[in-house]
Amino acid sequence: MAAIIIYVLLTLIAVCYLSDWLSSLFDGPEAPPRVHARVPLIGHALGLYFKGASYYTDLSARQSSEIYTINILHLKIYVVNSRHLIPLVQRHSKTLSFTPFQKVVARDVSGCGTLTVGLHDDELFMRDFMRATREALAPGVHLDYQNRRAVVSLEEMLGGMGGEGGRLRLYEWVKHVITVASSDGVYGRRNPFRDEGVEKAFWTWHDGTPAMATGFSIFVPAAVRARQFLVDAIKKYHRGDFSDAAQVTKERIRVLREYGVSEDDVARMQLSFNIALLPNSVPTTFWVIFNTFSHPNLFLRLREELERKAVKRSDGKRYGLDVSALKTKCPLLLSIFEETQRHQTVHANIRVVEEDTRLNSWHLQKGNFLQIPNQPIHFNKDLWGDDYEVFNPNRFQARKDGASSNSFLAWGAAPHLCPARQFASTEILVMLALLVLRVDLVPVGGIWGRPDPKYGEATTILAPGGDVEVGVALRDEWVGEWVIEMGDSRAKVPLASG
Repeated sequence: MAAIIIYVLLTLIAVCYLSDWLSSLFDGPEAPPRVHARVPLIGHALGLYFKGASYYTDLSARQSSEIYTINILHLKIYVVNSRHLIPLVQRHSKTLSFTPFQKVVARDVSGCGTLTVGLHDDELFMRDFMRATREALAPGVHLDYQNRRAVVSLEEMLGGMGGEGGRLRLYEWVKHVITVASSDGVYGRRNPFRDEGVEKAFWTWHDGTPAMATGFSIFVPAAVRARQFLVDAIKKYHRGDFSDAAQVTKERIRVLREYGVSEDDVARMQLSFNIALLPNSVPTTFWVIFNTFSHPNLFLRLREELERKAVKRSDGKRYGLDVSALKTKCPLLLSIFEETQRHQTVHANIRVVEEDTRLNSWHLQKGNFLQIPNQPIHFNKDLWGDDYEVFNPNRFQARKDGASSNSFLAWGAAPHLCPARQFASTEILVMLALLVLRVDLVPVGGIWGRPDPKYGEATTILAPGGDVEVGVALRDEWVGEWVIEMGDSRAKVPLASG
């Protein structure tokens, strides 16, 4: 019996290797070179499951070609390994399309119905919906209003921290603060995320989104229940007065209703905005804070820059934080932020090959996928120098000509740059500035132990796999009344990605 089992297993293994080899015969002479996994047919799938987009970092480092192919069963994924191909991908945005993945999010992650999912194939709807989103989030009075609500919420929560012997778990605390502050900016005074149950349900749903996106919702029933709880909460919010909500909230609802989307699906589409914003802002904020406070000399340099350029003192204990100055006059602050993104971003921009497409001399076959992983480009020695593996907080302020948008992909790749990047950047910069100015954070135990990342999450930046407990002490000389001054509404954070 044992001999039969061994024979069957060996036969299956041989068949898998043979199938893998046979499928490569149909690649064609102009196809990107194929990289075979150690385990045929499913080896790359296992790597992506356990390491997420980080799997591409090690894989790409071993490839000399500017683009290569991996296969998962019958499916091919073309992996871009050079920034020089990115403009060509952008130029072919109609045949290398992101729209199918927007449909996956609407159908499988948010749970929208057939009619709403079908609207993603309507060019007029997509134009109006995306334009409404982009224009509401562009620098100006509407974004200022949204940012003001968020940063005032931040200031209120930061004002309540500290005290004698105060301690907190840094990631857990950041997660709560960013969730509430960001959603305050988006939803206004009736923010449903102020309800602890809604906040908890959101993160339960988020944990299940990778399974949902791949069609395995049956394995995450808690996430499915949490999603319905969130939909009900958002519908209740929509039935009330949301006149003080951010323009992006009101405009997205307006367009959805104009196109006849049901109220249930309006709520589900609005949830998708949060799933794009919160799970990325939270870990980014954590790593920015960690990288700053764990380097004492850097921390003191940043504090000096902020005190000199972004804070206004009045008589008594009254202080003004100039947000416009934070955006435009604090190069070290921005450089810390973007260097953190360069190090931590693991996102792989993805497209569907809708029609046979040629990139330089490479032929991409219809029906397959193309991905542009960030890390192989963010850790390219030719682009970033001999210290490319080192966290260098001065890197981006030293690049006088600015980083090319094709070499810095933290916010995606045009024409699909994150529309909320100015909102998220402003919020994160303000939070870091307020912490650096107003508190001292000291790790319990005296050592800033860097937690390993948590692989497998549906985010552009991986959360820490463990938390960091810190002691919090308020700086007496900065205790008082703080006023947030937004400044010039046209000012924007000069992001390397544009």
